[in-house]
Amino acid sequence: MKNMMDEILFIVPTDEIGGAEQMVKQLALNYNSKGKVVTVVCLTQKTVKNGWADYSGKIKYLNSSNIFIGYILLIFYLFNKKFDLAFSSQVYINGLLGFLRKFRWSTFRRLIVRESTSVFLRFKGFRLWTYNVLYKVGYKETDLIICQTELMKEQLISNFEALKSHKVKVIDNPINLEDITSKSNLKLENGAIDDNTIVALGRMIPAKGFDILIASFNNVLKNNPELKLLILGDGSERAKLNTIIQKFHLEEKVIMPGYSQNPFPYLKRAKVCVVSSLIEGFPNILLQMMALNNNVVSTKCAGGIQEIKGVNISEVNDVDSLSNAISMALKGDDSEKNRQLFDQYLNERSVNNFILKMENE
Repeated sequence: MKNMMDEILFIVPTDEIGGAEQMVKQLALNYNSKGKVVTVVCLTQKTVKNGWADYSGKIKYLNSSNIFIGYILLIFYLFNKKFDLAFSSQVYINGLLGFLRKFRWSTFRRLIVRESTSVFLRFKGFRLWTYNVLYKVGYKETDLIICQTELMKEQLISNFEALKSHKVKVIDNPINLEDITSKSNLKLENGAIDDNTIVALGRMIPAKGFDILIASFNNVLKNNPELKLLILGDGSERAKLNTIIQKFHLEEKVIMPGYSQNPFPYLKRAKVCVVSSLIEGFPNILLQMMALNNNVVSTKCAGGIQEIKGVNISEVNDVDSLSNAISMALKGDDSEKNRQLFDQYLNERSVNNFILKMENE
């Protein structure tokens, strides 16, 4: 290990736990358990969906009413601050930290940032232009840029050649199997489900492909009338999804109870777990599904997914392909074999291994 990190800063945009925030939380929990001085800064106000409620370490809320004001408050908060390690997994925060370091507004002995999504595939226009500015201004001041997959790394370097000589490394997303297993044994907080329920979860945004999932479920239902579909999460697409549900007359079959603080009991009890996303950096929820369930379906929404043995693979944005993958998973022919394959794959992705690789780069 090159450096022992003592005072560590993690920054998250909100206290709601998405894939990137969940990964940051795992690192914060790990460092905190080792006696490091960990500060987690949240740019916005505490929410009812607070995913850090069980975290015993220091959390500083900047209490901004929106994320953009939060960036400004962060600049003031970090004035003349010193940390051994600063870590973020959100592009705007990543770029801002690099900018502040460049002009010695803040002192970070090491600045490590992580790419949370495939920016150059997912975004266009003005938003993509703002990301490019951040890459140019802030990313060159980092000590390490972590990508989740080789595909993400290739996209980053090919679209921003100035980073070719920079330290850009692929480190697989970590998973805390002990924590997930423990939480999977708790009560179902969003209502009970039966043994014939397909489960998916995530923010209700276009990139998650829940419209494709509902249409695929409608196809699968024709040969499996006993099935139900549970989608945990909330977001801007809820009204659109309800319209699709009504179109297929699935009001009694598709359940959308909203956000869940602890979705793991549902993943454990599901007949099949499904990732229907159109694009992801790498879906952490896929790892969680693999940890708790033997019958898992995923689209090719990120690099490397098609190489995971035991996962039933679907093309992205393809109703028929997803229908077929779900139907194959429902058969459960390879369920016990999948358990062995999943355990072998996941054991290599411990939080300690992630930190060791990160600190030794």
